[in-house]
Amino acid sequence: HGFGLLHSLDPYGYEYGNEWDVMSSIWSNCEASQHLIYGCLGQHTIAFHKERLGWIPAQKQVEVSQGEHVNVTLERLAAPDTEQPLMAKILLGGHGTPTYFVVEARSRVAYDVRLWESAVVIHFTNPYFPQAQAMLNGTLGVGDSYHDIPGQITVTVLSETATGYVVDIEYAAFS
Repeated sequence: HGFGLLHSLDPYGYEYGNEWDVMSSIWSNCEASQHLIYGCLGQHTIAFHKERLGWIPAQKQVEVSQGEHVNVTLERLAAPDTEQPLMAKILLGGHGTPTYFVVEARSRVAYDVRLWESAVVIHFTNPYFPQAQAMLNGTLGVGDSYHDIPGQITVTVLSETATGYVVDIEYAAFS
């Protein structure tokens, strides 16, 4: 909270249930990362927060608008090791909109070592509600897809790289 960040939410709107964000849950899987003095060390914060703080520059983001279909290799958010993008933004309403999905790759490295698994995670943002909300109760691994039926959006994890994931994002045009 010292950086001005709010809690992120789990898929049900609970502010202490998003295990992918230190701003929500720091208590799960603590045995994976214990410090002798400080105890349970929290995982990294989500891409949405890192972008708001200016820690993810525009050249490390991919934007997807309605009618577009892209494949993107996302680099893991913690301890990135390549020049690949760190997040994809699926813009719900066109360029410059403050409402979007954030797609990010998370791997069990650095402070993220205590995550339950390496995976692709999706959060929803809304300018009228300044907290990001996890879209899934689970995560996306290779071969998994997320379908936002009303928005005609599909996110599919195609493969895993040494430091991230290849993700297919399709945002169909309305007919």
